[in-house]
Amino acid sequence: MNINELVGCAVSGDTRAVSELYDRYKNQIYYLCCLLVDGNEDVAAGMLQSAFMHVFGKLNLLKNPETFEAWSYTIAAKRCRSFWAGSGKTIDFSETAEQLPEGAEDENSFPYNNINPPRSDLVEDINACRAIENAVQSLPAAERFCILMFFFCRLTADQIARTLQTDSVYVRRCIISGAALTAERIKSSENEIPSLAKYRGAAELGAILAACADRISVPDRVSETIVATGMSLISASNASLERSQDYTYNDGHAAPSENKARKKAGSIAVIAALIVILCGVVAAAVKIIPSVIKGGNGSDTSEETNLATDKTTDTEEVPDTANSGNTDDVRSEYITEPVTEPVTEPESTAPQVVPSTSEADFTVSEDANGHLTITGYKGNGSDVAIPSSIGGKTVRYIGDSAFSGNTSLKSVIIPEGITYIGTYAFKDCTSLENISVPNSVKSVGRTILGNTKWLSQQNSTFVIIGDGVLIKINSKDSKISVPDGVKYISNVFYYIGTVESITLPSSVWGLGEFSFAVCIKLQSVTVPASVTSISENAFYQCSALKSIITPDGSKMSQWCENNGLGSIVVTG
Repeated sequence: MNINELVGCAVSGDTRAVSELYDRYKNQIYYLCCLLVDGNEDVAAGMLQSAFMHVFGKLNLLKNPETFEAWSYTIAAKRCRSFWAGSGKTIDFSETAEQLPEGAEDENSFPYNNINPPRSDLVEDINACRAIENAVQSLPAAERFCILMFFFCRLTADQIARTLQTDSVYVRRCIISGAALTAERIKSSENEIPSLAKYRGAAELGAILAACADRISVPDRVSETIVATGMSLISASNASLERSQDYTYNDGHAAPSENKARKKAGSIAVIAALIVILCGVVAAAVKIIPSVIKGGNGSDTSEETNLATDKTTDTEEVPDTANSGNTDDVRSEYITEPVTEPVTEPESTAPQVVPSTSEADFTVSEDANGHLTITGYKGNGSDVAIPSSIGGKTVRYIGDSAFSGNTSLKSVIIPEGITYIGTYAFKDCTSLENISVPNSVKSVGRTILGNTKWLSQQNSTFVIIGDGVLIKINSKDSKISVPDGVKYISNVFYYIGTVESITLPSSVWGLGEFSFAVCIKLQSVTVPASVTSISENAFYQCSALKSIITPDGSKMSQWCENNGLGSIVVTG
């Protein structure tokens, strides 16, 4: 089916059409988001989810189905722009405007007018494509956004300017500057990859980046959720809005003649319908609790400015990606740490290889207290016993991604004394069958054992390691009571679409990163006074959350009050 037929069938409620729409564009949008958020696959997966939730929720308002692709790109780019703003970062266009020569703003003399890139000779050269991709990804934010949206998404300078809320003059200058910087960085890599000498300039960037996008893999779990949720959103939108009575989209942006009051009324109707649907079917978090998460550097006239979140958890048995989402107005003093053990990875220096026969297989960093963090493993062994000390210094932590992707690894023994295992530490170690985790491990990062044989074989309802660290839940119940003895909650509830209420025991002291984030049906959580460490993004995008039941004066009640959630705290 062509795009007109596909959109028409999707709007009418054809599940196959909704699935095909998503499948046709998911790789490109996911890839765009990956490059716009500094390569963070976790964030990109959240962006993909958020963008498609908006697309399906407003699909019946699209005036011209042929603009679907451009519309989808602009929505995803706005999500990424909001992520940057929510992270406290800026996209500075004025600096580029000052550096480039006068005349670049002249639309008629813009060097990339009417560009029609041919197929590049480099698209089959994976190493060359990766080098070019890295060159684009390393660009300053303004240039990167403009280069990707212009050459990869094929949006006009005016469309880009509206999406990024800037002037098209700055956009054209960023495209020129970004193309020049990309060419310089590609040129500097020719000694390592001689085929890069065939690069003919920005005209073929679109073809090369498209080839890179075709090679990526979108997380399966995201895909399954988006298609099911898309049907719910389309049904809700059809039930609450008549196409002839509301505003329409033309090229991905709101029509100039839109009536704001009418838009607001339409949005309220959609939200009301979604609340009803969330009671019976899987839906997605299309709104953010506004008092918790503030994003965007300006207001979108026709879109929510949701921030994307991390979405890979140890509950997964397949490779998955997502992001660390950021809340830009949450006070850092409420990211608390246990008195004796850290919740986050300690400050480290550059990795150094330790000169010892057996210890030389590990790279480490040392913190100010003289404690070591394992930052990598360069040995060939399939059975690894991590040393408790290296070079006479105590090993205290396993760093982020220290062993990730090592498909030869079959068994790991972690020694007593290790207190923290970092995010993705053993993720994608697909052959890992056995791991021994001591009771000294008090807390962990995100998805430490995702996509490993060991994790997939754990069938207990609650998978617990170390000193009461919960890393996986095998349950689809709507009400979950975490058993006594669990002390630390990792991101196990993230993206669970069935749970409505959670009760934590008095043994729990810590809520890790994204522990309940994007739990789209979660309405109530009971948190004991024993909880003293709460990640700032623990309840990120819990759009259905109505109550956090916690005692007066507890750390949880203080956290809620300081993060704008005081009104939903029920004391008890």
